[in-house]
Amino acid sequence: MKQYKVLISLVIIVIFIFLAVGSTGNDEEPIAEPEEVEDIDDEVIEETDEAVEEVDEAIEEVEEEALPDKEVLEQELLNIIRDSFEGIGNVELTDETFIIIPTDPMFSSELLAAYEGDPIALEDWEFVVESMKGMSMSMEPMLPGYWIDLRNPENHENSILIVEDGVVLYDFIDD
Repeated sequence: MKQYKVLISLVIIVIFIFLAVGSTGNDEEPIAEPEEVEDIDDEVIEETDEAVEEVDEAIEEVEEEALPDKEVLEQELLNIIRDSFEGIGNVELTDETFIIIPTDPMFSSELLAAYEGDPIALEDWEFVVESMKGMSMSMEPMLPGYWIDLRNPENHENSILIVEDGVVLYDFIDD
């Protein structure tokens, strides 16, 4: 709450400075001498810059506190991905990598068919790749740099697709 008061106070100061500098009165008032305006402008610019810096710092502090903790985001995203793959794969999070291990037997046969060049299976695989890229891109604003690692259902140590921030880093079809 204190930060909001500081932020509001700084915003009011900045508005007051702009109003003080920007108000010229009515059209009948004489225009100030250029030397006087230059002196005032330098002071006002300096004060305004300081006020803007203070407002920016206060906004950053508020934004940092408004964002959930990284671990909370990881857990929430892990739960979402687990729900999405329920019944077709297991999901775990290790070292900024969401590892997905398919458990559906049909997935294994589709992978083999895609690897052997079956056009329909390749089309299905492209859909999987695009889906993983989309999921990765939607994760990026919250957890940039995290990987989605789709593992081989027959050998869980081998990756078949790795995506980071919407970019495919590895696709077994390209090997």
